[in-house]
Amino acid sequence: MFADEIIMKRIALYILLVFVPLYLSGQKSYVVKSISSLSGVVYTGIDNPLDVGNNKFSLADIFIRTNNGIVYKVDTAFVIVPNHSGVAVLWLYDANRKEDSILIQQDTLVVSELTTPKLLINSVEVTETSPLSILFLNRMDSIDIVFTDDLPSLRKHYSIGSFTFGYVYGNYYLSYDNKGNHVSNETRNAIRRVKPGTEVVIRVNINTELFLQVRRPIYRFNVK
Repeated sequence: MFADEIIMKRIALYILLVFVPLYLSGQKSYVVKSISSLSGVVYTGIDNPLDVGNNKFSLADIFIRTNNGIVYKVDTAFVIVPNHSGVAVLWLYDANRKEDSILIQQDTLVVSELTTPKLLINSVEVTETSPLSILFLNRMDSIDIVFTDDLPSLRKHYSIGSFTFGYVYGNYYLSYDNKGNHVSNETRNAIRRVKPGTEVVIRVNINTELFLQVRRPIYRFNVK
């Protein structure tokens, strides 16, 4: 008898995991997508607002669970914060029931990692694989960072609080602080002493109210 109960429970679980999602996939009442990215991808380490297009149910009665991070609700808006790249499975439930909540839809979102932002010097993107010329370095007035072109709205939520410019001079490592994203006069004078073959290091401190995994990116460049 006990063995029969176990078998029946396993059959019920199999039906729930396999056939219910297949049925729901053809009966979708919602279209779930990211409204912060141009591609529809959601990113790790940040809040990703979701558009939950509704054809049947009231959003006030809906809640969402996921296997990747958390989904929270602000009024009738949903936000997902994934914790790893890959795929986030979403389960939408209707809570407007006298009995238990009922699963009404299953959906998925592609999740990408929010990597180290690109560095811009005087609005020109620079990469660590390309050496910086002495002439270009001496003209440095300001820096900026861009995480990804796929998240244009993200730019409104962070700024450069400060950055340091450093390099080895003789047997000493020299480092110069800069408030905001502009080069200080002290740093400008230090740049003039940099010789070809030197490695320079730029460390950026990001100000933001968001939970960013990358808050203090470091960039290293060889000077030619």
